[in-house]
Amino acid sequence: MLSTSTATLSTSTATLSTSTATLSTSTATLSTSTAMLSTSTATLSTSTATLSTSTATLSTSTAALSTSTATLSTSTAMLSTSTAMLSTSTAMLSTSTAALSTSTEEGRAPQVRP
Repeated sequence: MLSTSTATLSTSTATLSTSTATLSTSTATLSTSTAMLSTSTATLSTSTATLSTSTATLSTSTAALSTSTATLSTSTAMLSTSTAMLSTSTAMLSTSTAALSTSTEEGRAPQVRP
């Protein structure tokens, strides 16, 4: 009976040792998992901050693009107006040149042939 009790105690002690070792391993794994979770949370926070900054930069760039497009449209309209004015001025110059030529011809004294 004593032998059986001693064997049972030995088995129980061995089982306790195994359970203690398993508990230690589980505790270490839990610590590692907790550290990884902390790192992942920090990385997520950084990524979120970066995303916010990128979104703000995108908004600013979009606004700048809109402004540039509006400025380009205005400049194009001004160029069209200037081109039309240049065409009108060129036509007026041609008319004035023709009128000057006519006036010069009319103002010449008649040539008498000998």
